[in-house]
Amino acid sequence: MATLFERLGKGRPPPVESGGVARKLLPAQKLLDWLQHWTKPTVSARDICIYGPNSLRDRRSAIDAAEILVKTGWLIPTKRAGTTCTNGKFFGSLSFTQL
Repeated sequence: MATLFERLGKGRPPPVESGGVARKLLPAQKLLDWLQHWTKPTVSARDICIYGPNSLRDRRSAIDAAEILVKTGWLIPTKRAGTTCTNGKFFGSLSFTQL
């Protein structure tokens, strides 16, 4: 005979893991929210580190969030002196144009 808990849990979907994709997209969403108030036509990694959300004040997290927005079409990378892109990763100075 099945216990009450076995009968109740029989038709339930498996539990959803917390974190995962949403945790990776949260900094990009914060950056996107902040960019809605940015008045200039371009934004650099330096601008994000200085004026952006507190959680994106280090260069690596600012660039990672910006790269997600590039992949989803919210930002367009612009060519500036010293900017290099290798295998989808940006190094040197970095500037983006908002759509």
